[in-house]
Amino acid sequence: MKKPFLLEVIALVLILALAAALFRRGRLVRLHAIGVLGCLYVIWGLPPAPVLLASIPLLNSINPTRLLLFVCFSASVLAGLGLDIMENLRKTDRILLASIAALAASVALFWLWAAFKPYWPQLFAEEKRFLLLQIP
Repeated sequence: MKKPFLLEVIALVLILALAAALFRRGRLVRLHAIGVLGCLYVIWGLPPAPVLLASIPLLNSINPTRLLLFVCFSASVLAGLGLDIMENLRKTDRILLASIAALAASVALFWLWAAFKPYWPQLFAEEKRFLLLQIP
């Protein structure tokens, strides 16, 4: 069963977070933006994060996907700050923000398609079915 409006809510949060990161200045915005990017860097396992995590005794036994909690929290704080400034933006700035968000989403989808297309034939039928059900 499809979750109603889940993708729309996520898209709205990301657009508002992007608005806060682009149009608002301050320590709080920088802290949460760097927090989101840093946590995503570790979650995705980009080098040298896995080597560093494996070499630290306490962190080598922790699942890095638990950092998604921090990503969600920081993204929601940024979305709240973005909502605060959206009413003060000019129409041209809103159009610019929507264009940047659409471009970023397109680049991300193209990158995911290009990165994971070689692995598609190796997947089991259940895995393919699960992935196809995730697409609205």
